[in-house]
Formats: sequence, C-alpha cells, structure tokens
Amino acid sequence: MADELPDADTLRILILTDTHVGFNEKDKVRGKDSLETLEEALQIGKNGRADLILHGGDLFHENKPSRGCLFRTMNLLKQYTMGSGEVAFEVVSDPACFGTGQVNYKDPNLNVECPFFMIHGNHDDPGGESNLCAANILEVGGLCNYFGRHEDLEDIVIRPILLVKGKTRVAIYGLGNIRDERLHRAFQAKKVRFETPVDTEKWFHVMILHQNRHKGNKGAVPSKACIHEEMLPSFLDLVIWGHEHDCQVKPQESLRGEFYVMQPGSSVATSLSPQEAGLKHVALIDVKEGVFRCNPVPLWTVRPLVMRDIVLSETGLLKTDTQQKQKQRSIAKPKCRISLLELPLATWIMGTGRSWNDWKPKQLAVVMGCAAGLLFAFWHPREGSQSTVEEGGSPKAELVPLARMPSPLQVQRLPSQPSPVLLRDIPQETTPPAMQSPSPLQQRLDLRDWPSLDGCQAARKDASSRPGRPCLPRAPQYPYRTKEVENIILGERAVAAATGVVDEALCDGWHLFGDMTWCRRALTGSVGNQQPDGKAIGLSYGIEERDLWSELVSNVYKVPPRLYDCFQNPQASPPLQGTAPNGTGSCHGVGGHCYETPYQAFQICLGPEKASHGGRNYEPLELHLRDRHALSVHLKIDVEGSEWEILEWLLANPREMDKIRTLDMEVHLGWSVESSRGLARTKLSPQGRVAKDIETLEHLGNYLLCTGSSMEVLAEEWVKWPHGGNCKNCPEPLAHAAGGFPVIQFAISFVHPALLGKPIPKTPFEPELPSRSVPVQWPSLSPCEKTYTTLSSRPGRPCLPNPEPWPYVKRSEKLIKLGERAVKAATGVVQEELCGGWYMFGDMTWCLKALQTKWGTEQEDGGVIGLSYGIEQRDLWSEKMSNLYRVPTRLYDCFQRPDDSPTLGGKAPNATGKCAEDGDHCYETPYQVFQICSGPETDSIQGRRYESLESHLQDRKRLSVHLKIDTEGSEWEVLAWLLSSPEDMNKIRTLDMEVHLGWVADSARRSSARASMSSTARLDYDIRLLEDLGKFFRCTGSSMEVLAEGWGNDGRGAKCGGVCQEPAAYAAGGFPVSQFAISFVHPDLVL
Repeated sequence: MADELPDADTLRILILTDTHVGFNEKDKVRGKDSLETLEEALQIGKNGRADLILHGGDLFHENKPSRGCLFRTMNLLKQYTMGSGEVAFEVVSDPACFGTGQVNYKDPNLNVECPFFMIHGNHDDPGGESNLCAANILEVGGLCNYFGRHEDLEDIVIRPILLVKGKTRVAIYGLGNIRDERLHRAFQAKKVRFETPVDTEKWFHVMILHQNRHKGNKGAVPSKACIHEEMLPSFLDLVIWGHEHDCQVKPQESLRGEFYVMQPGSSVATSLSPQEAGLKHVALIDVKEGVFRCNPVPLWTVRPLVMRDIVLSETGLLKTDTQQKQKQRSIAKPKCRISLLELPLATWIMGTGRSWNDWKPKQLAVVMGCAAGLLFAFWHPREGSQSTVEEGGSPKAELVPLARMPSPLQVQRLPSQPSPVLLRDIPQETTPPAMQSPSPLQQRLDLRDWPSLDGCQAARKDASSRPGRPCLPRAPQYPYRTKEVENIILGERAVAAATGVVDEALCDGWHLFGDMTWCRRALTGSVGNQQPDGKAIGLSYGIEERDLWSELVSNVYKVPPRLYDCFQNPQASPPLQGTAPNGTGSCHGVGGHCYETPYQAFQICLGPEKASHGGRNYEPLELHLRDRHALSVHLKIDVEGSEWEILEWLLANPREMDKIRTLDMEVHLGWSVESSRGLARTKLSPQGRVAKDIETLEHLGNYLLCTGSSMEVLAEEWVKWPHGGNCKNCPEPLAHAAGGFPVIQFAISFVHPALLGKPIPKTPFEPELPSRSVPVQWPSLSPCEKTYTTLSSRPGRPCLPNPEPWPYVKRSEKLIKLGERAVKAATGVVQEELCGGWYMFGDMTWCLKALQTKWGTEQEDGGVIGLSYGIEQRDLWSEKMSNLYRVPTRLYDCFQRPDDSPTLGGKAPNATGKCAEDGDHCYETPYQVFQICSGPETDSIQGRRYESLESHLQDRKRLSVHLKIDTEGSEWEVLAWLLSSPEDMNKIRTLDMEVHLGWVADSARRSSARASMSSTARLDYDIRLLEDLGKFFRCTGSSMEVLAEGWGNDGRGAKCGGVCQEPAAYAAGGFPVSQFAISFVHPDLVL
C-alpha cells in the first residue's frame, strides 16, 4: 500500500499520536529518542505518499517545550510538510475552525505539500494568561493546522473539517483534551453537540480525540474519569483514540458495532509498563468513497523495551546472597540480583520476529520483575556488573551498549544448583500477556516463511473437496502486477483455516463429493443426538435450481432436509416448485431432483433478522434452530454477505453451535449484499472485510473441526488457466497463497468434535463453565470457584454447596433433574467484556451496554422505557433505572395498598430534582404508576384489574423496553405468550424476573393447561419456559448463588441433618430452586 500511489479518489492519511517530543531530553543517551521516532514517522508519510498527516495530541511532552525541542520539531515539520508538490484534496469547511482563520496550504506565502493537522493533548494543552499552547506557535508559523479546541465547556460544539478528494468526502471531528471527569459530565448532560454536513450519509466520518478510554468498571460502578465508546454518536465510521499509549493500531469494532476504533499508541515509552513494551506503529489510512483500509507501519527507531516477571519462589533460587543474614534478621527486606550475560542477538526476547538488524542500533531497555512482592527494576548495568534493587526501591536507569546486549537474563544461583534458570525456561504463565509467544503459524508469517510453499503432494485425485492439508501448486512465475505482503498473509491464514485436521479413521471413512468432505461417522449414526425422537435434519441455504447436498442427505443417509432460497425462480427449480418426488419411494433410475426422505422447501433466505429486502424474505438461523437439540442438525450454507453475521451470532452462542453435527459452506470472502445490516462490516474496505471473514473462519475452526476443503482441486485447475497461474500481469487478488492461488472463494466442511470423542472447546465469546469438561454426573457438583461476593444477583455459573450429611429424608433423582435444569437455565452465558461491565444489585445482574446507551432502539423518538410489574411498597429496580440511566418507568401493582407505598400513592418525588443516593422513594426521571397487574388477558378478578403485556407493548418498537416482572402465577402464561411472539420479544432490551416455579394465582385462567397440571408437571413447564427464554435472550446471571450461601448456613436448609422434607425441585447438592431471580439481555446488544 505504501508503494502504491493513491488514485484521484483515494485520500491517504498518516495517523500518529502521543509522540511526546522532548521526553527525557536531558538524558545524554535517550534524549533524542522522541525526535528520531517523529522523523521516522514523518518519513513514512512522505514515502507512503500521504495526502495529509493527522496527529492525535501530545505532540510535545511538556506544556512549555524547551527552545531546543521546539526548534528541532519546527525544523522537522518544515522539512516533511513543505515542498513544491500540490495538495491533492480540498478543505471545503468553514476555515474559522482554525486559529489563523485559514488552512495553511491556502496561504499564498507558504508552499505546503503535505498539510499537518493536529489536536492538543493533556501534555501540550493551552494554558497561562494567554491561554495558548505550542500548537498555536506552530500554526502561526504555518507548520500545522490546529483544531479541536473548545473553550466553552457548557456548550461543546464539535464542527468537522470537511475534506474532498475526487469522489471521496471525509469529515474529521476533532476534540482536544478536556479534563476527563468534566467531559464525562458534559456528555451525560448532553452539553456536547456534533454538527454534521449536509447529506451526512455521503461522508466518511472520522473522529480524533485525546482522552482516557473506558477499560471496564470497578465494583460494577461505571468510571467517570474516562470517555465511553457509547457516548460517541453512531454516525461515525472511524474513531482515532489518542492519549492511550498501548498500541492497538488495528481497527476494532466498537461495543455497539456501529463504528471502528483504532488506538495508535505512543511512539516513545514514557513509563515502565507492559503497555509500552509492544512494537510501536503509525498507520496509513486510505479512504475511498465511504470505505477505508488501514496499513499499520512499525517504527524501528523506538528504543526496545523488554519486560519479564521472575517469581523467585517458583524457581527455588536464592533471593539474595545475604540470605543467612536475613534469616537472622527477619525484618530485612529481600533483594533480587540479576546478572546480564553476553549474547550477540536476542530476537526471542523481543517477541517481534525481527532480528536486531531491523532496528536502528540502540541500547536495550530491560525491565525485570522479581516477585517477592512484585517489584520492577530497570536494569542497564555495565558489562560484568550486577544491580540490586530492594523491594519497593526505585528503578535504575543505566544503559547497556548493544554490543554487550544480554541474551537470556540469568538469575544468580546458589553453588548447589546444578545449572542456571534461564528466562525462556520459566513457565509461560509468568510472562506478561503482551510478551507471550505468537502461534507457530504467526511466527512463520512474521518471518515470511510461507507454509503453503512447503513440499506437498496431492494424495487424492477426486474432483471434489478433499480432506487434510490442501497442496497448492505454485504458478510458473508470479502472476500479478503487484505483490502486497498483507494479501499473502491473509491468503496463508485462509489456507490454514481450510486445512482438514481430522484423521480418516476417526470418521470411519470419508464421503467426498462436490464441495463436501463428509465424515461418515457423523452421517451414518445418531451418536450424540439429543433430539427427543433421535432424528437429525438437514438445513440447506442457497439451493439454486438443484441441490445435490440435500438429495444426498435424503437418499443416502435418510435425513429429512429443509431447503431455503429466495433468489431462485421456483419455475426453474422442481424442489422449490414442489414438483420433485418427495418421499414417494426409491430414486434409483429416476434421474435428478428426487428425494426418498421427505423434504420441505421455502422461498426464504438466511439473514441476521426477520425482515424483507427488495421483495425477498429473510429469517435468522436462530429461528430455524429453535426446535432443535444438541447434535441434531446438518447445516449447509452459502456464505456471501449477511451470512457472515449469522456465523458470528453462532460463534457467540455455544448452545446453538452444539446443535450442529456437520457444517458445509461455500465461502465468498469479503462479499457484501443487500441483506447485510448497516453495521461495521459493511463499512470496511474490501480487504478489511476479507480479513474479518478469515478471522471468523479461524474462530469456527477453534470450535468445530475442519474435515477438508475444495482449495486443492480448485488450485489444480487455476494453475492451468491463462488468467490464473499462467497470467503475467493480472490484478492482485485481496487474499492469495504465496504461490499465487487466490482464496476468495472455496468450499469448506466441519464436524462437531463430540462426534469423534474429542473434548468440546469453548467459542471465542463463551465464559468458563467447568461443567463442560468435568466428568461428573450432575453439573452443579463440578468444581466451581466464586468470582463475586456481592450480596446480590451475580453473573456466570452459580456455585452451589454440597452439604454433608444429606439434608432431606429422601433423595429423588426426578426432582434433582428438574433442579439441575433450573440451575443450567439460570447460568449466565454472557462475558463481562461483551457487556462493558456489570451493575449488580438485589435481584438484578445488569449488562451495562444495554443500560448506558439506547443503541438499537427503533422507537420513533429514540427512547427507551422501563415496565415494572409487582412493585410492592418500594421498587428499587425502577428507581435505579430512573436515577442512574435516565429511563422513564411505568409501574404496575394491583395488590399493594397505595397508602403504604409513596410511589403507588403518587407521593414520591417525580422528576423534581436530584435524589439522594441512599434516600427514600425518589425518581429523577419521570415515572407513571397504575393499580393494574399483568395477566394473560385484560380482565377483572376479585376486584383487581389485570391487563395483558401485549396491550402494554403495542406502542413500543424494537429494543425499546426494559422489563421487570414478578413471575408467580398468571405471569407464566404471559411469558408463554411472549415466547410465541418474536416481534414482541424483540422489543425487550433486558428482562429481570423473580421466579416462583410451580405457583398458580387467582389471575391464572383456570381453563388453561398449566392451571390443571400436577405440581411436578407445572415445575417442568415453568423450567421449560425459562430454557426457551434462554434460547432467545442471553442469561446474564441469577441470585441462586447468594441464596445458596444463606441456605448453606440454615438449620432448616443445608444443616437440616436428614430430617427435612424434599423441596419440589432442587440441585444435586440439595439447594431448592423453586424461588430465585434471573436476568436476561437481548442478544443483539452483546454481539
């Protein structure tokens, strides 16, 4: 990309931030580090033909840089931004956003070739009597365009710089550093406004800011000393985050999936932290007509910083050579002594895959940690010397010349030790995450050692998909006019993802045909199938005129298929038209289009949600799997556009993944079609989409087992084509193997590992659930470690006690089965990072991502409300919604007397001002109250008014309701109705319930099936409803664990000593599960 001249419609931007010029400038050795790296970054922009340079703040380390620092910086900017070349883009926005009233390249007295745009950071922000900063001086000198400064903090209006190049329009929104707490409050108080250009959708929107980035919550309380991604507007396409020094230059999806975030990081290490130890980068961004691609470029003038932790207690080594004295004086502080030994190269210590020749010769900065109470030392002793730092002591700062660079860093040993313990011999878990070794594949890719070029001979001649590693022939000569290393890396990753990893013997042989590599063991038996009737089905998406896949599963393996296609004309497809023989007898001799086992056909396509696009109907895979159980589905899917989102949903839901026996896919990397939602993937450049799709394939291969692909047979044909392997100057594909074979389209097959006796892995998004891997009869008895101690509902799996002796008179396996099902249904399956943290209180485990934003709501006013059924005297749920998250609430209760409830009686403060945190009955956001209960239908029973949930949801749209419901009797029928109405289910953002299993109330319809059931049958019915809710929503947590802690110390509970009667349903350890609280979140909010 850097060698390619951007075309007339491509705007190329060099992105850098936190250069901290002048850091440690008085140090005789390191004083020039920051300037050297700034020059390297500017040189990258010049060599890469950048149209402009965009800096994210902290250009200088000091608010008042020294004259020498300022002089050298100005000289560099003059050298790399001035010149005789033409500026290829036009600034069309109001020039008043710049301090000088115009962009510098339009000054007739200046010859600007590559304009430099910048915002200020917290180190170089305006101040003093003049309220100026170094950026103002650079701007007056014509060396930069300083923007993003906001002086009125009561009304922060962010106006974009509008850039036009050919057909490409880019709007850049700048926000210089403001004290984090104050800016956080301004966002919450809606004092931050964004002005957008006319025809907003025609612009590519970039925001650059310099603030603390939200990294999680402490004690479930959102941090206010930072900015949350959810605060930023959804129309943005790319956010460039300055101030954070950790280099995360590869764009990542925001939590809401509406834009991408890149964090370039600093270009000089200003602190001794693991975040500073990684390889530093800048980035060249290409924007063209609404899409972008990012090319990270490493910085090789950065002084290498290496960090390692050594836990001496685990090595058995002496902490200090004065140990005997320390034994005599127990109050003496332990010391660590490190010897630095000679070795010419230490590539392994850096974890970069580069040799030292790649770095501009510099001395090494080494940080070691000696854990006698983890202390860090900055060691740079002279050759042959040793440094000692006491626990809690100050770091040293002496430098070792590169010629005497240490190799393995050796801990000094006792004479009785047979050999030294080298750093590389220390267990891997003591190595900080930032320094862990890359995978073998990544190591080879870093070294440009392409795996597909290893000697490989095709073992089969089948004209079909084949198992094992695809042997790809090499083109006689390189066939493309360009050779982008990034494209080869993507191609090699795709080849690795499409490599079969299953041994033929485990599969009882292969069935190879067309695009499929079938593992016979998965097709010929029902092993593992948990469907009540023991039968599997086939789901085939994209059948075209004829679908050989479904014919084979029907005729050879007697699996009934369901066929889906909304593009194929039914008149040209007998199965879709319904004219193909359908379970009418043998198909031998009939010819094409025949099914011995009955099929069903639907003019429906697969999409991320139930919707219509262009007159075609789309439905989600979730809907089609709802009636299926584990290992009961053979799935075939043509993955072109929106199907990639389906695969991401599947990966995020292990229960749904476990329903799949085999998965066959025709893969189209990088495609985007009309059914794709307007989320982040569609905003990526074609190469960005290819990279994201390959990552999805890699995640699939971490859960399912790849059996084979069509790559090998396709490559054998490609190498013969005039426009394939024999081409001499063809356009380079976005992903190809090192030998030239393009990997944009191929077929791939998978099988579930459980069918082969393999352990079931976790998906990338699945929390640790010990019950998946511990071979015990009852999951709740498997080892479990508590993560939280709050006296509230908690996320994850509930850890339940197993008391001795058994507390009950009897032990009924039937009741334990019911209890274990309830425990499983109440197990949180959402990871904290997907929620952006938890808020836990009382009966609720709230996913902050669903509460802190209104993302996803389709309500016309963009609003979200809370519905609370069963408020009693006081309803903390609605107060928290109102006061913490500004959600207006509607409260319902027909049993509570209004004179005993200030809320129900209308006496609680209602949006009259700030509420005391621990005060009484108070609402900062308006509430409404009704003496009405929730029932299956609108009716009056014993003088009480009941209304249906359906009637209360009529005015609501998708993802616009937080729902709390006390489920005692008739509410179970309300839940049954809700499950029957996906449209209404999709209106719910979060669902909190207090569950009373098996109860029957007066409001329950006596004619209903549930009311006439036996108590055990009602329990089974209620638990089944919870299980079904968990298939649609995602459980975030429950109160089981905290309730079980109380039960474990109760004389009438766990300590009953074998004399108590059995509860109606209980876990294997005895904990009764008839009453608890449970919380859910809509899956779209955590994908």
